[in-house]
Amino acid sequence: MAERLSLPVHFRIIDARFAKIEDEALQALFQLTRQYSLEIANAIASTDLDAPAFVSMLIARIDSMGAEFEPQYREILTELGVDMARLGGEAIADNEGVIEDQSFFAGLIAGAGLLAIGIVATLGSIAKEQVRLRLGQGINTSQTLTRIRQGFARHLVSVRRMVRTETTRIFNAGHLLAGRGAAAITGKRMVKQWVTIGDDRVRPTHNRAEDQPPIPLHKLFKVGNSRMRYPGDPKGEYKEIVNCRCRLRITNETARQ
Repeated sequence: MAERLSLPVHFRIIDARFAKIEDEALQALFQLTRQYSLEIANAIASTDLDAPAFVSMLIARIDSMGAEFEPQYREILTELGVDMARLGGEAIADNEGVIEDQSFFAGLIAGAGLLAIGIVATLGSIAKEQVRLRLGQGINTSQTLTRIRQGFARHLVSVRRMVRTETTRIFNAGHLLAGRGAAAITGKRMVKQWVTIGDDRVRPTHNRAEDQPPIPLHKLFKVGNSRMRYPGDPKGEYKEIVNCRCRLRITNETARQ
């Protein structure tokens, strides 16, 4: 295996920023699950509706809460993508300050918005599934609420996996965007390299991707049976992107020589 890359200070700063926003993204989703549980608990305690009408009312409220929460989550993901593009640009040699035009981020911002909608919709679907499963046979305050909370707890692992996978994607997409912008503005030939965390949890296919020499930005990494633009690329097979912690490293070819 090729010698592990020693990440310079700016890449450590990027990783620290990523970890902070990833944690914010997780905490925001966990807060939403708590809000769902609290709303359901309050409704159960005060309802005089029969079970079918009560279920319909709660599902409508879950949809409303998701719509209220989605802009907040979109902002978190957008901040992640734009930060990674800006910091990634600064990490590329001779490229400080080139990423300033907000229109440059339009595609990234739109993608973060769609991603936020998808993640919030998934969590809302989990909440509605729990309501239908636990309240379909009648309303019993303590027993129903306990079962709903247990249902949410079972899904928290998948929610955490979803957040890690998607924030990794936005992180690396933002960095690739920065590299393309740097190449266009400076006229220098940029190359990218796949970088793993370097621990014993790294997938063999990702170790092999790291062993590949740097490639031009438009080329694809060979990762198992997939061809990917960056770690977390949705064009890759699910097994290659889920829970991925790898990073994209971009440098100009002159700086490497």
